[in-house]
Amino acid sequence: MNSARLMFSLICLLSICYPSYGDSTFKIGIAVCLTGACAETGTNSQRGAELAAQEINSSGGVLGRKIELVVQDTREAESGVGAVNAFRSMSTDSDIKYFIGPTWTPGGLALASIVSKMREVIITSPTLGVAAFNEAGDNIFNLWPHDEVATRALARYAFNNGMKKAGILSSQQPWCLEQGRFFADEFKKSGGVVTALEEPLPNSSDLRTEVYRISITSPDVIFFSNYLHNGISADILRKYKYKGKLLLILLDQTQLELAHGALEGAMYASYPASNADFVKKYLSTFKVKPGNGSDTAYDTVKLYARSIEEARSFDASVVKKILNRQRYDGASGKIVFDEKGGVKKSPFLFRVKGSEVESLEALN
Repeated sequence: MNSARLMFSLICLLSICYPSYGDSTFKIGIAVCLTGACAETGTNSQRGAELAAQEINSSGGVLGRKIELVVQDTREAESGVGAVNAFRSMSTDSDIKYFIGPTWTPGGLALASIVSKMREVIITSPTLGVAAFNEAGDNIFNLWPHDEVATRALARYAFNNGMKKAGILSSQQPWCLEQGRFFADEFKKSGGVVTALEEPLPNSSDLRTEVYRISITSPDVIFFSNYLHNGISADILRKYKYKGKLLLILLDQTQLELAHGALEGAMYASYPASNADFVKKYLSTFKVKPGNGSDTAYDTVKLYARSIEEARSFDASVVKKILNRQRYDGASGKIVFDEKGGVKKSPFLFRVKGSEVESLEALN
């Protein structure tokens, strides 16, 4: 074989093994909440994804394609309808096979059964901490650990630190309902007594009656799993002169501000803070500190890019297997997926101090 024919054969071989994707972009659908009570978390996620896309694009993109983010608002604080509509709208674009979102449980549960049947699609939530989402299909992933782990650890912490009676203010929103019942179950298993459990409708904002019913049972601690209204609830509770401890599962800046100082000293369970390098880059870009969802959305884009590069293909049916095997030290810490697309991490205890929070200790 002469040199010209040999060169031609090598070019043909390389074009098969390492296809060129031309000037087209790699589209990622961002289906997150940008309106309503979940907007802070959704905005955090959008920004984290934008930062990762900028970095990857500046280094040449993914298999030669620049990342293009297509954003839709899921409006999912109380219903999953918005998440379904956003996803279906973006799915009409045949170039979008990779998605980030949704933000909260209502959207995730509404989407899970739909996406699980779409084998050519991969979706990853940066903030949805329930197993029912990622376990619905092998093309569904969850970068936020299941919050049941943190909630049960918080219940054990409370009992082991002298809090023997607990009141619980929850909600009928699916995630809130689960966390309230997980806390009650674990607290009672530890030997504690649940003095009151209130589960108002998700859109109930006048919680004076529910808070009063809990406060008159004189619990040592009150656990809030009503994420939408824990700031308001704390403010009401202060007016009833409650002197016991306050515990929460997760906290964002919006709820901290709505409490008007009533959450001072309250403790909550979450996961380790973003690594310092990511915090610095995020703060420089957006002029605010990263919040819940910022680092996990950033890591999702990085993981998509890394898995596609390893697969040498954008085919989701191939990439999902590589994605599930990833071992990655990201902005949100060490990421290792279980066999069902979930991530396990040890929760930490945090305490509110003024307008900031401080990390106390790991929860077991």
